[in-house]
Amino acid sequence: MIFAYPITDNSYHDWKAMEDERTQFMNITLAPSLEECLKNRGTRKLNEWEEKRIRQMYEEGYHNRPFSDFIINNEDQTPKQTAEIIKEFIEQALSSKQQWLHLVERRWPALLNGKKTSTLRLNEGFIHKGFLVYKDCPKEQWNEVVYVNQIYYVPLKQALEIDGFDEHTPNVETGLKQMQVHYPDITLNTPILLAKHLSVPETKKQFPDEVKKILEKRNEI
Repeated sequence: MIFAYPITDNSYHDWKAMEDERTQFMNITLAPSLEECLKNRGTRKLNEWEEKRIRQMYEEGYHNRPFSDFIINNEDQTPKQTAEIIKEFIEQALSSKQQWLHLVERRWPALLNGKKTSTLRLNEGFIHKGFLVYKDCPKEQWNEVVYVNQIYYVPLKQALEIDGFDEHTPNVETGLKQMQVHYPDITLNTPILLAKHLSVPETKKQFPDEVKKILEKRNEI
């Protein structure tokens, strides 16, 4: 069952409370830019109240709720393309397999000290909320667990701005050059998956039993 409704904190928690072994509630947010939302609907011009309400909802953060399972900037997509993206995301989110990613050796210090709290992926499948195992590339001897809590599918420029900048990626231009090393054809307008997660220390602190259990089963991943 699919329905569309602006979700508040109260309605989200009310609906999550209805989940059971046969029912799962997922909040997928369509979040085009404010400028796109303020455009006329075909030949129908937005009235003053509609424009005011749209601005108010963006100011109140309806387009970027922290409890959203998936946030999509769909302004350059057809309805069919958006539906296919959502379908693929849901299918992967319902999978029982442990999600994991390889991480190059030079990024392990940032992961272990808590500075790395996100990953950008292009055409490599979807990531969903929940536990994610990072594995090192060359030896596959290192394994660390993080908890993914926000997922975006947005243009690269927007993803870099959402993720924020640091000494490794100080600005958008540097971020683009870094991504082009692995994806030569990528541009700032290319849709990309951004998954934000708790740091390794935060994940261990909040979910000690779960992390221990996952690492004990690492050979099954």
